[in-house]
Amino acid sequence: DHLSFRLFVSEAVPIGHTQTIDTFDPSFCVAYSIQSSLYRQDIPFDIVLTANESCTLNLHVVRLLDREQTPMFTIRRQLIAENDADENGIITIQLSIVVLDVNDHVPQFENEHFHFFIPENTPPGSLVGRVQAHDPDIFLNGKISYSLFGNDLVQTGNRTMFRIDKETGELFLMDDALDYELKK
Repeated sequence: DHLSFRLFVSEAVPIGHTQTIDTFDPSFCVAYSIQSSLYRQDIPFDIVLTANESCTLNLHVVRLLDREQTPMFTIRRQLIAENDADENGIITIQLSIVVLDVNDHVPQFENEHFHFFIPENTPPGSLVGRVQAHDPDIFLNGKISYSLFGNDLVQTGNRTMFRIDKETGELFLMDDALDYELKK
């Protein structure tokens, strides 16, 4: 026999978190036990067969998870019938565990500082340059949105000199011409 399960576990669950994989008739826990792995697996989970009102197969978290380091685990274990030594008394279970992302990383810019040199006669609306950051989180947790702030971006008359594309990080000169003597 062969049983396959696909589980989803957040990378934010604490050590000791238990998730039910499947539930069986109570007599199943009397008849079967989990054979420990024959070789050392460096996985942050234990698979436990628990006798309670029913018989429950559980996934138990024994180490912290990090989706950016290991996004998925595949674990195989055998359930061996206590009174049956032949192949008929063996059930192989395979767990595919997907580690779900949480927003646990801060975006990092490619450079600590970005320097752009813009001639005074650059036409308004021109592309000045691009800033770029990366976030190892995925989907919405890894989405980066760019914005500008600070007094250095304002020219006389309270006019903003630049705008940034919030999706791409491209920096553009606004519609007013630069004046080197007013703002260097």
